[in-house]
Amino acid sequence: MRWLDVTLPLDPDTVIYPGDPPVASAPHALLDPGDPESYAVRWLTLGTHAGTHVDAPNHVTPGAPGIDALPLDVLCGPAVVLDLTGARAIDGAHLAPLLPAGVTRVLLKTRGPGPLPTAFDWGYAHLVLDAARLLRGRGVALVGIDAPSIETWPSPGLAVHHELLSKDPAIVVVEGLDLREVPPGPCELVVLPLKLTGLDGAPARAMVGVAG
Repeated sequence: MRWLDVTLPLDPDTVIYPGDPPVASAPHALLDPGDPESYAVRWLTLGTHAGTHVDAPNHVTPGAPGIDALPLDVLCGPAVVLDLTGARAIDGAHLAPLLPAGVTRVLLKTRGPGPLPTAFDWGYAHLVLDAARLLRGRGVALVGIDAPSIETWPSPGLAVHHELLSKDPAIVVVEGLDLREVPPGPCELVVLPLKLTGLDGAPARAMVGVAG
């Protein structure tokens, strides 16, 4: 099996959803080459939904579980990558023929080869409500996408997020993946969000294992 890192880099150039905190760091302790007891530590600031990240149910539902409560057996395991390259508004009719029976983790690949965007694009690919309902009806436990959000903006009532995150069981949402080098088809998925107690989401390291 060949493992591919599908995580966006986090640095001051990371494209952030407009209005969210940017990624920044600053020195706290400096490493002095002439002092063997010196060490380097930096301050780090970023939003809970920066780069590749996982949404927790309390992202949209007060009192719902936070990111540290998400089960590892949902975040890791067999998955399938669906080729939706060039798609924008992904509806149920578009998704249904591509979705294998019995799959519980679905990754939506909407970007082809080429460089990552250097500025925010409001035309990003997203699910519409009937596609989110289709995923729930098929028993999907996790859905990931290579877009900054699973849902377009503006979206009255955040209906897609609520369909995925607010109902029982919640469907884990992974946003901001980099799937450019991942072939469509079956794979193994590992998504490990930071264990931030009770928070509404967290940046994650994500990997996909493919044959070969």
